[in-house]
Amino acid sequence: MKKLTVMSGIVVLVICGVLFFWGMTRQEEPSVALPLEGQPVLGSKDAPVTIVEIGDFSCGSCRSFALNEFPKIKKELIDTGKAKFYFIDNQFLSEESVLAGMFGQGIYQQNPGRFWDFYHAFNKEKQRNKKDWVTMDGLMAFVRKEVPGIDYEKLREDVEKKRVYEEVEKDWRFCMENHINFVPTVYVNGIKVEPTFEEIKSEIK
Repeated sequence: MKKLTVMSGIVVLVICGVLFFWGMTRQEEPSVALPLEGQPVLGSKDAPVTIVEIGDFSCGSCRSFALNEFPKIKKELIDTGKAKFYFIDNQFLSEESVLAGMFGQGIYQQNPGRFWDFYHAFNKEKQRNKKDWVTMDGLMAFVRKEVPGIDYEKLREDVEKKRVYEEVEKDWRFCMENHINFVPTVYVNGIKVEPTFEEIKSEIK
């Protein structure tokens, strides 16, 4: 019985040590100055909390985040005025990523609010449609159907002539220089957190 009590005490000490170390590691997570100016944003500009997703449109985990975590973030944090939400491109997984990123950027430059129509509809379609539709013609047909209020011919021209590539490339370069190599990467007020609603909510004091 005494031996069992000693062993139990050791286990408790080990668990406490692990939790303490984990807590210290989280506290020491450095804050990152993210390039938020000129990025798509949803929510009140006066919201006290800033949530940032760095993502790739070809990323399955980013798609899961957009479809499963984002709706809860929007309902409980954005729509209530507690937080605003930014998206930053890190389109590095494929040529499709870059093309979709340019479409998103072109839409944003024409009508910032319509970017979010593209963001949500694109992720839903990628989940549903496994065919190779992320091409110039495929995306043009998709945008005409899902994103109203856009000059479609101008959008196509801006993408074809790579007028919007510079913004996508600039964000990618920032990520490379700051060793942001995984997507989605999510920050709350500059602190990196796990890309789940519960982790994001727990970071908000």
